[in-house]
Amino acid sequence: MHKPFLRRILIWLLQIVLFVILPVGLFFAGFSHIEKLKSDSLYKMIEQNLENEMQNFELYTDNERFLAALFRETYKESFQKTAVENFAGLHRRLDGCFDYMIWNASETFMAGTIKPESLSIDWPLAWKSINKAFTLSDKNVKTDEAELENIRKLFGPQVVLTAIDNCVSDNNTRLLWCDSSRKRPLAWIGHRREFSAIVLISEEKVSGTRGLEYYLQYRQKRDRYFHLGFVKKQQLTQDFPLPDQAEKLIELINHKTTPGERLETDSAFYFPRVVEDDLTLFAFVRKDAGLVPGRAISYLAAFLVFMLLMPWIIISSKALYRGEQVKMSISRKLTLLFAYANGLPLAMLFFAGYDFIHQKELALYDDIHSLGTRYLQTLDERFESEHALQIVKIQ
Repeated sequence: MHKPFLRRILIWLLQIVLFVILPVGLFFAGFSHIEKLKSDSLYKMIEQNLENEMQNFELYTDNERFLAALFRETYKESFQKTAVENFAGLHRRLDGCFDYMIWNASETFMAGTIKPESLSIDWPLAWKSINKAFTLSDKNVKTDEAELENIRKLFGPQVVLTAIDNCVSDNNTRLLWCDSSRKRPLAWIGHRREFSAIVLISEEKVSGTRGLEYYLQYRQKRDRYFHLGFVKKQQLTQDFPLPDQAEKLIELINHKTTPGERLETDSAFYFPRVVEDDLTLFAFVRKDAGLVPGRAISYLAAFLVFMLLMPWIIISSKALYRGEQVKMSISRKLTLLFAYANGLPLAMLFFAGYDFIHQKELALYDDIHSLGTRYLQTLDERFESEHALQIVKIQ
């Protein structure tokens, strides 16, 4: 009596393994693999975007370059009606670190933190010199001693009148340093038909991490998976709360990371870049943003498949308890056979197809990268050959 009952139990367990555990395990493993592929794709996308963002962020470590570009950007985006508002807003965002004066085309003072009357110079004559530098070619800019002495009182003894129009050029990345004794502030000048602007900023205001702080507060996009920050000496600065305590980021704070290194904690991944001995830029991505593969969808899929197979488990369990065979009509048996014979292969084909598409996507990324690299190499070789040809022609 016991052997036939034991035999029925083994047969029932075999049926449960084949018709229940195998489908449930297949769907759980398949959707877990899909989640891992999604996580890998997201990580690759973050790395690509992060590289560009870190390069842009690193440019803001040069405060003079940052300020020159910011003044030029504000000037070119403004018109006579909006100039006062735009420069006042910039002055506010930079915590009043610079002084400025704005005139309209008729040489009327419009607004500023200082007034022309407070300057110990002949302003109409200074205006004439500035207008001459912007409207005439360098060879046509002529100045007498009185005019040159007047403009030197404002900007410094090393002022070069033919060079001040470079401020509005996109190729210029510097402010005007016109006083080697450093008694006068650095300057930036913008001049065109609608309005003109002069910006004066002391040298000590150009130092520090002002550019990085400005980028974090006003230039960093809020809808990204990663956020930026920097460490100056031992001080952490970021615009978003860090997911970890400073005690867990000792390598980052002490600037001991190596190029390309990734720091991992229980809550986030950190991507550091040491720029100077006491300055490290970093980006961090929270793990709950999707970098760690989740199991919720896998458990849900396995649970749904299990619930679909629950009637079979109940019916077969009752038949085993009663010592009877499972009674099913031939049509139901054929339906069950059709579902298993086609459903499981289709599910496996779906998971294999998803993996193939993912691998194909990565291969396309690599092909695009290699094509771009070859294009740049070809362009560089063409440039070098053309440069050598021009040298030969000149000689």
